Amino acid sequence: MPGTIDRKAGIALEFGNLPWHDIPIVSDLQAILDIPVRVENDAKLAGLSEAHLLPNYRKVLYVTVSTGIGGGLVINGKLDPNSLEAEYGHMLLEHEGKLQRWEHFASGKAIVEKYGLRASDITDQGTWYAISRNIAIGLIDVIAATTPDVIVIGGGVGSNFGKFGEKLTAELKLYEDNLLHVPPVFGAKRAEEAVIYGCYILANQ
Repeated sequence: MPGTIDRKAGIALEFGNLPWHDIPIVSDLQAILDIPVRVENDAKLAGLSEAHLLPNYRKVLYVTVSTGIGGGLVINGKLDPNSLEAEYGHMLLEHEGKLQRWEHFASGKAIVEKYGLRASDITDQGTWYAISRNIAIGLIDVIAATTPDVIVIGGGVGSNFGKFGEKLTAELKLYEDNLLHVPPVFGAKRAEEAVIYGCYILANQ
C-alpha cells in the first residue's frame, strides 16, 4: 500500500494521496481472506523486486516517481530495516525561491499540474531537461544519505526512463565530487509488476 504504516500493529497510518487514516488493514484483510497478512509500503516492495534483478549490487536504491515520490533501500537482497520509515518525497527542498516537498514539484502529479500532460505524452526535450533537474535536486540528497551502489527509477514517470535517463544522469553528475559518488542509474525492469513480485519475495523471506 502507499503511505506510512505501523508494521507491528498492522495499521495503515496514512495512505499517501488517499484521504484514509489509521486503518487496521491487516486485521481487516485477515478477517476477509482467512490467511496470514503482512503489510508493506508499495514503493519498498517494488524496490525489493528490482533489487533481486540486480544481484551483483549489494546496496540498491529504488525511487518511484509517480503520483508522489517514494522508494526503498535494499541491502543484500533485503529491505534495510533502518530506513523503512523513510519517505523521500516529503523532503523539504528549496525550489523556485521557497521550501517545498520534493514530490510537490518533481512527481507525476506535479508534472501534470505544470505542463497539462502526463509524462508518457511529453516529447519536448526541453521539458524533459526541466523534469530531470527537478528529480535530480532531491535524488542527489537521497544518494548522499544512502550511498547506494546502483539506483533504479520506477513508477509512472520512471517508466519513461528512456526519454530522460541520460539527462537525469548528467544532472546528477553536476553534483559529484570526491565526497559524493553518483552510481549507475537504470530504469525499472518491471515497471508494471514490480510491487506484486516484491510481495512474493517478501513473503518468502
